[in-house]
Amino acid sequence: LMKQVDLYRDDGYRLAVAKAIVASKIRHQRSLLRRYVRNHPHPDIHAAADQITDLLPRLENAATIPEAMGYEGQASAVYFGVFGHCLRQEGIEFTHRNRRPPRDPVNALLSLGYMLVTGEAVGALAALGLHLGLGFLHDILPNRPSLALDVVELFRQPAVDRLTLSLFNRRIFTPTDFHAGENGGVRL
Repeated sequence: LMKQVDLYRDDGYRLAVAKAIVASKIRHQRSLLRRYVRNHPHPDIHAAADQITDLLPRLENAATIPEAMGYEGQASAVYFGVFGHCLRQEGIEFTHRNRRPPRDPVNALLSLGYMLVTGEAVGALAALGLHLGLGFLHDILPNRPSLALDVVELFRQPAVDRLTLSLFNRRIFTPTDFHAGENGGVRL
């Protein structure tokens, strides 16, 4: 725990870890799009993968964590801007990422997946004796497992996003598996 605190206080180390997390996430986004476009060519997806790739060298030069987070935000905007093109089931659409509450079946499944991975990360990190509130990429906020959120960034695309696409594209989930609530939120 004390080593974690010491590393958290080392601005250079913290920036290096934050940039590594963001770079990994950006590479995973690019990989998912490139894999999809190989079998299902789409010019927008191909262009988005190229745009995301162009952010990696700029990320390497980020001097602060907020700057690194800015590149993460840009990559996510591009990625989620074409994510809907990867869905092949009629009646399932995705226009943008939304949450709290998720407003469509795709966002509902993404949110559920991210929440489940977060729960696993919280348990694993707590078992190691690490302080969940001391993340390297995510800021410290009351009752927020920032370190677990850092870890979750590494599993979004390879685990949750891929599974979500597969579950819809293989018609394991269809629109009838989801319910719209009074607040406009959608649940599985």
